[in-house]
Amino acid sequence: MDERLWYGLDIVEKIIKSKVEHEVACHSFSHIDFSKCSRSIALKEIRKCKDAMKHYGITPITFIFPKNEIGYLDLLRQEGFKIFRLKKRKFCNRSPKYFLYSCALANRIGELMFPTTGNPILVDGLVGIPLSIYFQSPYNMDVLRMQIAAIRGINRAIKRKEIFHITMHDYLETDLLLNSFLKVLSYAVKLRVQSKLDIRTMHNYKGHI
Repeated sequence: MDERLWYGLDIVEKIIKSKVEHEVACHSFSHIDFSKCSRSIALKEIRKCKDAMKHYGITPITFIFPKNEIGYLDLLRQEGFKIFRLKKRKFCNRSPKYFLYSCALANRIGELMFPTTGNPILVDGLVGIPLSIYFQSPYNMDVLRMQIAAIRGINRAIKRKEIFHITMHDYLETDLLLNSFLKVLSYAVKLRVQSKLDIRTMHNYKGHI
């Protein structure tokens, strides 16, 4: 198979040429767990990704850890990065297997009732942007919950003057999920028009500590 197909070059080109402001961040080269890999591997992953981005004249300053597993922040700082995404807060952490389902339920209810908001924080010389919600699921039963949680989170962020940070992959599993996300975006745009909400890419927060 032609390896170029794996890189999604056409998608990158569309993002760069888009009239809507985007930021192209680094997500490692082969999506490894930075909390478990060796230091030398982590450095190679970072540099290989940066080399690939040079083709487009991009020098990334934001790093998104694969699966949000954080590691080697000092290497990121050494390689010129300024910002990274902080791992999402869990309402129920590691539990024995027989608590697995109740733990998942607690996380869903907690996310819905108390959506996470926050402000950038300084960690080892880098700006950490807190993650609020992972807007992704193949199950239709999750769609309404995520939509309500996102809208509640946006309102909470406005009230507290904090950040509500949505993350997702470059695809949505169902049309229902896509339509739900579009409703969230429309709501955000309406608030921005009313000067109640500021919508930014992550690199816009570099100087806001």
